[in-house]
Order: sequence, then structure tokens, then C-alpha cells
Amino acid sequence: MRPKAKILILTPPLHLLGGVANHYKGLKNYWSDNVSYFETAKFQKRSLANIFKAGYKILHFIFILLVSNPHVVVVNISLKKGFFSKNTYITICQLLKRKVLVFIHGWDVDKQYMLDDKRSKRILNCNGFFLLASSFKNYLSRYVPSEKIFLTTTKVDDNLIKNFDINTRTGKIKNILFLSRIEKAKGIYEAVDTFALLKAQHRDLTLTFVGDGTELTNLKKYVAEKHIKDVRFTGRLDGEDVASEYIKADFFFFSSYGEGMPTALLEAMAFGLPVATRPVGGIPDFFVNEEMGLLTESLDPNVYSKYIEQLINNSSLVAQISRTNYEYAKNHFMASIVAKNMEMIFNKFI
Repeated sequence: MRPKAKILILTPPLHLLGGVANHYKGLKNYWSDNVSYFETAKFQKRSLANIFKAGYKILHFIFILLVSNPHVVVVNISLKKGFFSKNTYITICQLLKRKVLVFIHGWDVDKQYMLDDKRSKRILNCNGFFLLASSFKNYLSRYVPSEKIFLTTTKVDDNLIKNFDINTRTGKIKNILFLSRIEKAKGIYEAVDTFALLKAQHRDLTLTFVGDGTELTNLKKYVAEKHIKDVRFTGRLDGEDVASEYIKADFFFFSSYGEGMPTALLEAMAFGLPVATRPVGGIPDFFVNEEMGLLTESLDPNVYSKYIEQLINNSSLVAQISRTNYEYAKNHFMASIVAKNMEMIFNKFI
């Protein structure tokens, strides 16, 4: 029998907020015993003390490599500022003849020129790559053979939906949910304007924002100035509190300007919510327009409000979409499934 690959995954400090840390926290309980983590350092400011701490981390990493002797090291980066921040770790792995897989999480199309930087050679010479969208794969294929590139996804923690029953979905839409960082580029103002159009006809409709961000104060001011009632702000939530908001919601609004593979959207589907979203990042790789909700390039609130109005008047269609999204998420996005599929790819490299 072919042995399983021994894997060392470099992660950010898992206590930090952020998509990559949350991704690996959610997968941690679903790996086999052959997978372990090494938390890299992350410092807010440059100081002599932090330089020494970073140096100690590098020495510790070398020690771990020599003692644990992993077959493969997984390095996590994003194509944006800080793209080259893990080059030292990659260089060490290559000098010590360890295979390196690079997981590129964020992908800023305005930073694609960085792939032509000479510092990218270390990254592009790695053994394989994980990406979150076929559009990212098509672009990276200009630099590395496509057979070295593997598509994966973010995940839904299996425990998040343990108390959810899809049969409780009634098909009625009373509460629209927006769950993400509260930033302009996430489509927060489109959500409010869409809700305002619907609210004029449906007085019992509510809108819930879950999350925190730099635009939260301005968003609250925007809602107040427009005198829009029944908009609720919960701030950032975790665990069962997040699950509760998904369960209380009837529709998920996510008109983001750009994404990798948004975890919140996958979670919303796992809770059986119809979705209105845009074809950004990895979303168009799986999302079927009308079967799963609305997929549109538009940022026009009129487009979204007309679609949601259609669903408000058709509970049987809502119920059908809810079941479709729930089943698809259960079969494709659960952390247990994502971890298993990634390990299958890891084993190709031994």
C-alpha cells in the first residue's frame, strides 16, 4: 500500500482574525494524523525585538523540517501586498529538498503584474499550486504547467450546521442577511438600496448585517439619513451566534465586487438560503443562476429587488432553491470533504 504523505502546513497565527487563519482552524479537526501546522510570525510593526522573533521563527522552522521530515510543505500566500513574504520559507524548503505546494488564497487582478517580478521565480518554481477559481488557474497557467495547478475551495465547518434542519425552511422571505466584512467593495450599499426598494412594498421585511469593518459607522449613518427602518447590525459574531443568524435568515445578499471563494456564501447555502451574488472569483465555477439564486454582473439595486420580489411571491420556488443549495453545500463544501480532497492531492507528491 502506498504510504500517505506527511504534510506540514504553514499557517498564520490561528488566534488572529482573517480568512486564511479561519480556513485552517475550520479544517484542523478533519485532517488525518499525517498533517500538522507550523504557525508563522505576524508582526504589526517593524522593531528590533520583532526582527529577533522572526529570526527565531525561521530557526524553529528549520529545526521542525529536519526533525519531522515532512514530504510536503504547504505555504499560504495571496496575490496582493505581501505576496513575497513567505519566500524565505520557500527558499529553505527548496534548499533542504522538500517539496512545496503554494496555496494562493486572495487574488487581486490589479496585482497580477507581480508574477513577472523576479522575486516570483521562487514561488513559480514550487511543485504545485492550490487556487480558488478557474479564472485564476487560467492566468497562472501562463507561468506554470496547468497540471501543477489544483482547484480547491474554502469550507463550511461541519459543526456549524449540526443543529440545522432544512425541513424548517418555510419558503417565506422575511429577513435578508448580509454577512461579511463591512466594506464598500463587499456591496453593502447595494444591499441597503435593494432593501429600501423592497421595504416600500413589504413592511414586515428586515435586513440584518453581521460583521465588522472600516465602513460600519458610515453604513449606519447612511441607513439613518435615508430613514430606513428594520435594519439591524450585530457586529462580528462567531460559532453558534453566527449559526443562529443564518437560521433566522430567509435570503442571503452578497453583491461583492471581487472575491476568491467567499466562505460566508458557502455557509449561507449550507443553511438552505437562496442567494443573490455576482460572478467573481470562484463563484461562477459552481453557482447555477436561477437554480441557486441570482447570479448577475449587475450592481443595480433594481435588478436585485425585482428578483427578490419574485421569490417573495413564490414560496415553492424558494423552498426548491433552499433544498438545492443545502444539498450542494453538504456534498461539496463541508470541511470534512475539503480536507479529504486536499489530502488526496498531497499524496500525489510522494
